Amino acid sequence: MFSMNHTMYLFPLRILKQLFNDDGYDNAGDQILQCLNGVCRNNTKVSTRFHFDTSHTNQWFHYLGLSVSGLNSKQQKCFEKALNKAGFIYSN
Repeated sequence: MFSMNHTMYLFPLRILKQLFNDDGYDNAGDQILQCLNGVCRNNTKVSTRFHFDTSHTNQWFHYLGLSVSGLNSKQQKCFEKALNKAGFIYSN
């Protein structure tokens, strides 16, 4: 049996701008959720929460955060592979 995880993913806004242009944060969120949906089973209950952090004076440190709960470790690894394949750079 796999244990369930709570993980925070951080997507630098500078990377999202490169991938989706300046106004593409909604599109970025949609694609991130598509990556997540691709690894979830029909009976998997996943909780997600997006938030922006632009509080740092240096824009280099601004990011879109995604909190994900309910994935087991195997699903989490598959999600991270899907994020990498889609071109996202993230840290947790």
